[in-house]
Amino acid sequence: MLEQHDVPGGWCHSFYLNGHRFTPGVHYVGLMAEGEATNDLYRGLGIANELVFFRMNPDAYEHVCIGKERFDFPANFDLLIERLSARFPEDKKQIHKYLNLIRKVSEELYSLPYFKGFWQKLTIPFKTKHFGKYGMFSVRKVIGWHIKNPLLKNILNIQCGYHGVQPKKSPFCIA
Repeated sequence: MLEQHDVPGGWCHSFYLNGHRFTPGVHYVGLMAEGEATNDLYRGLGIANELVFFRMNPDAYEHVCIGKERFDFPANFDLLIERLSARFPEDKKQIHKYLNLIRKVSEELYSLPYFKGFWQKLTIPFKTKHFGKYGMFSVRKVIGWHIKNPLLKNILNIQCGYHGVQPKKSPFCIA
């Protein structure tokens, strides 16, 4: 057995960083609806009928509290844009632009394994231009280029990708 942490168990314990407690264990499982990736995986493994999942909060998969402010993150991408735009109407255009950039970078990143053969691989820089342009910058930096409202920045920075890693150190390509 190999363990990266100083205590065996990995995802089964919590840790403290700068006075904040983090629990890296699986706290939600996404893409469980019919025809979505996780559901298809469990069905393909033949274990879907042995598992029972339920939605603890049908309105959101995660929430963030910053001071007295609270924001619930819905699982649906378009609903996220709608909720953020309703909460921050003056930033609607920037919200749409930023979140669609995340969508494009994600699609480009996940398309990489599907490039087969020399000629397809030769086109990678052209077909992954957003990933190439923003992929090496931090989440915080890219958010800062698109969003000016401090509360909105903080809400978006919560979803930075790595457990316990500050948005200034988390790469945008995994946002």
